[in-house]
Amino acid sequence: MLFLPWVRLPAPTGQREAYWVAFWLLLPATVGLIVFTFAPLGYALWISLHDYQLLSGQLTWIGAANYVRLLSDLSVLKALVVSGLYTLISVAAQVILGLALALLVKDRVRGLGFFRTAYFLPVVASCVVMATIWKFLYAESGLFNAMLLTVGLPGQPFLKSADQALLSIATLGAWKFALLNKL
Repeated sequence: MLFLPWVRLPAPTGQREAYWVAFWLLLPATVGLIVFTFAPLGYALWISLHDYQLLSGQLTWIGAANYVRLLSDLSVLKALVVSGLYTLISVAAQVILGLALALLVKDRVRGLGFFRTAYFLPVVASCVVMATIWKFLYAESGLFNAMLLTVGLPGQPFLKSADQALLSIATLGAWKFALLNKL
């Protein structure tokens, strides 16, 4: 049982009292979940079934017409495919990289504290800072292209090419979040 020195709860004498204690302890979280998650989701669904005029506040029932229009738009379908590919690439890379790093640092090696700190750095660093650093790494005169040119390979348009941008951004996501999977 949770110990809070300022709250004096009698010790439950039976199963019924234990249920009441659990009920009162879970009530604030449940109310918060309903008020701040489920109610806004329900309202958003209700609004999506209407033609809502923002300035006048007028609602006109149109049913699923917004969803039909959404799913008939080819750019939306293409965005869903790209999002699915990003998720597949990023999650697979995060799990594989996280497992590899966990296996790498599970044994005692010299400098293990430094390596654990270095591995966890992307997790605690700000997303804006990481995106800025990777933007410089992916630039035409950035570190990655400099390394390619050093070994005699041509530079790559990592973020400017439609073929390479998805993989480049998924690599950034995998690098940032793979270390959470290591834990």
